[in-house]
Amino acid sequence: MHSVLVSLLFDAPADRVWERLRDPEGVPEWHPSVADAVATALGRDLSLRSGHLVRERIDFIDDEHRALGTTTFQSPMPFTRLQGTLRVWPEGPRRSLVEFCGYFEAEPRDVAEALSLVRDFHLAGLSALRRRLAAEATAPVRALAAAG
Repeated sequence: MHSVLVSLLFDAPADRVWERLRDPEGVPEWHPSVADAVATALGRDLSLRSGHLVRERIDFIDDEHRALGTTTFQSPMPFTRLQGTLRVWPEGPRRSLVEFCGYFEAEPRDVAEALSLVRDFHLAGLSALRRRLAAEATAPVRALAAAG
């Protein structure tokens, strides 16, 4: 089993970040690679902009600890199964740390590629969400400045 860790600091309160990450169908609103997300009986199906489908089982949503656990069981990526946990940690009243920790199985020849793809997929999504939340936080200030 192989592991990957992605973490990113956000200039947004933990509850605000968690509100976006916990929504099973909200991923297309902030992840640049995801075109659509549909809740299913077991979890969710993510339709990627590339045309591929990612199917995930949602293992848990823990609002108290701001944690989401998933198992990816269908994906175009070269692994057989990815178990991951996404967590949001408060870093004071206006900042937070988001961490994705995942474990996967892959053929020895595919490990480096799988590590890179999983890391890049999660980093791209979290980076896009961070930019979006930062833009939303400054939008009222910009509107007031334009009106004044």
